[in-house]
Amino acid sequence: MEKQVPTLFTWAGDRSTFERLFAECYSKVLKDELLGPVFKNMSPDHVRHVAHFAAEVFGGEKLCTTGDGGSQASMIGKHIGKMLDEQKRQR
Repeated sequence: MEKQVPTLFTWAGDRSTFERLFAECYSKVLKDELLGPVFKNMSPDHVRHVAHFAAEVFGGEKLCTTGDGGSQASMIGKHIGKMLDEQKRQR
């Protein structure tokens, strides 16, 4: 019998863990003098979509690709034109 290793998603918790994590993250991003202006007009669903994307990447439910209609390519596409220079990426 082969031992099954849990996914990183399972080790992290569950969907609500990712949603809380990204809600906290974006609450700080919006207050940041460098990043705040980039995200100040984000969709009310943005945080949930990012949480679903990250959860899926870590082995969780496919909420991003099936429920949110997203993909890695569409996620990247939404950030083009946001003037995310290296200083912002490193932050």
